[in-house]
Amino acid sequence: MPEQENTEEVADEVRKLAERTTNATKEIAGMIQQIQEDTKIVVNSINTGNEEVQAGRELAEQAGEAIKNIVITANMVVDEINQVATASE
Repeated sequence: MPEQENTEEVADEVRKLAERTTNATKEIAGMIQQIQEDTKIVVNSINTGNEEVQAGRELAEQAGEAIKNIVITANMVVDEINQVATASE
C-alpha cells in the first residue's frame, strides 16, 4: 500500500499546485485588467491635456494679434495727434 499512498500524495500535490496556478492566473488577469484600465485613464488625460494646450496656444496667438492691432492703432493715434499738433502751430 505504500505505493498507493505515494500516488495519492502526488495526486494531492498536483491538485494543490493546479489550484494555486489557477488562483495565480486569476490574480494576474485581474492585474492586467487594472493596468489596462489605468492606461486608458492616462491616455485620456494626455489627450485632454493636449487639447487644452492647443486651445491655450490658439488663445495666445489671438491675444498676440489683438495686442499687435492695439499697437498699430495706438501708433496711428499718435501720428494723428502729431499732425494736429503740427497743424495748430
